[in-house]
Amino acid sequence: MNAVGSASVASVQQALAANRQIVDAYVDGERRITLPEILREEAELMRHVREGRGRVAPLNMDALLGAYQFKFPFLKADTKENAQQRKAVMHVLGSQDWIVGIVGRAGTGKTTLLHEIAAGVEAAGRRLIVCAPTAEASRGVLRAEGFSSAETIKRLLVDPALHGQLRGNVLWIDEAGMVGNRDMLALIRLAKEHGAARVVLSGDPSQIRSVVRGDAFLFLEKNAGLRVARLEEIRRQKTPELRLAIEAISRGEITQAFSILERSGSIIEGDPETNYRKLAESYADKIEERSTDRRYKTALVVSPTHREGEEITDAIRSELRKRDVLGSEERTFKRTANLSWTKEQRQNAASYEPGLLVQFKAHAPGFRASERVRVVDVNAREEQVMVRTNAGTTTELPLKHASRFQVYAVKDLAVSAGDRLRITENARDASGQHRLNNGDLVRVAGFSPVGEIKLTNGRTLPRDFGHYNHGYVITADAAQSKTVDAVFAAVGQDSLSTTDLRRVYVMLSRAREEARIYTEDKNELRAAAQRETTRRSATELIGETRSQEILRTIRVHTATRVVPLLGMCRTRTEPLQIPAPITQAQPTVTRAPITQATATPVQARAY
Repeated sequence: MNAVGSASVASVQQALAANRQIVDAYVDGERRITLPEILREEAELMRHVREGRGRVAPLNMDALLGAYQFKFPFLKADTKENAQQRKAVMHVLGSQDWIVGIVGRAGTGKTTLLHEIAAGVEAAGRRLIVCAPTAEASRGVLRAEGFSSAETIKRLLVDPALHGQLRGNVLWIDEAGMVGNRDMLALIRLAKEHGAARVVLSGDPSQIRSVVRGDAFLFLEKNAGLRVARLEEIRRQKTPELRLAIEAISRGEITQAFSILERSGSIIEGDPETNYRKLAESYADKIEERSTDRRYKTALVVSPTHREGEEITDAIRSELRKRDVLGSEERTFKRTANLSWTKEQRQNAASYEPGLLVQFKAHAPGFRASERVRVVDVNAREEQVMVRTNAGTTTELPLKHASRFQVYAVKDLAVSAGDRLRITENARDASGQHRLNNGDLVRVAGFSPVGEIKLTNGRTLPRDFGHYNHGYVITADAAQSKTVDAVFAAVGQDSLSTTDLRRVYVMLSRAREEARIYTEDKNELRAAAQRETTRRSATELIGETRSQEILRTIRVHTATRVVPLLGMCRTRTEPLQIPAPITQAQPTVTRAPITQATATPVQARAY
């Protein structure tokens, strides 16, 4: 059914009832639905983990025999402080499972661990192939930590030149808690196809999770018997009060955490205008402060919503201008804001309006990769979107090739010398020789005679570059994987609805020394921070036994039918709809393992 803006509740219910591919279950009186393809995906994920247990040789035989010699000074001596990390190293290097995991809280030293494991793997004649879900985590954080070939998961999956590197080596998936089921399965298939010696999942499922379907890392640990090593001891926070607060948040003890934060003056309550001014002053003070080694302190400003982030940015820029950090000259540029539409939205003419910008990521009929065009007319009834090219011609946008382009809104951006900008798309500078990664932070040195933006790193952004924004405030989702000296978080009334336990945990745990939250009502903030939404997998929804029954039924009923065609008998094989050996008259009651501790009665039905 496809009825954007015109579907009634009754018509949706009828469409669901008529769809024989729907699998549903009732949990606590509520109807939940899933699809066989999702059950298939989860079943394959579990199969890879289970079939790989005890099937491969250790990466480093010394680890299995207890003779492994640690390379990094911190880990050489067997002490209480490093016991968890030493155990995790031995878990990865000595395991005979093809897929293993490391679950580490924020700030427990997973990066130090990664260096030791890389050294142990290399000592055995192999190497780590490191990837992460975001450009900031891979090309930003991991490359800065010395893993120069770290790549995004998306790039690894599509670049054949990288696939050959997997043979005989170890695929390390960092920030694995942010990886959805589809990408996780694609990575595991790729690793198996190209002969990877091991797959290691490393991350924290209690932090920000995948936007797309499935919490793959958590799902595999809970349901497939994925063996993991755990890092619980937090090392990032250097001040005792902050460490105690972060530890409490990581355990879900928000009341205790807030009591600690309030005693230390870390929760500031006030009206938005006052809060933004105080935050801006604190931020400016911090980045002007030097540490004992004479480096400038680092600070991160976090807000759950872009709207509030823009107001905070205005306050910060105003404060920096007062302190002469920003130049007096200000120029206005056009920036592009990715609307993040789904493929279905991009295919629907009704989504568009004149003025939007379309940029092609790959060649399409009549358009080349990297080409930008502007929407000039929309005819939703005829499913037609007209665009104007740089050559001044008007032509139709090929909606059926929506996977090859992205759609952007165009907004004004005021820029001054001294401004901090964040790159929002992978691109290249004006010379075409230097890569700019999504998430990179750059500083403006000034402007060229032709209106380009000159950066302090010697590079230049073309005047029509567009893929940047002010880099002072980020969301909690974008903050994951970062580490700074101080965090200043603002959670106003409009941001409370998007605030939960995971985001508060990620926001505050970025800080080494200091973390402050500015809010209008600390009691409402505490209530929002106690929210934790649980996402059930399809397998957990209906139970693994029932899931396997449905998948077996589909396989059994893939039949060969005899079809008369033009007076001749020809055969064709086609998958049938899920038959209904189980009907409403014959309900099946199963118990789905929603959590490891408890099970919820679920009435499952397959149409």
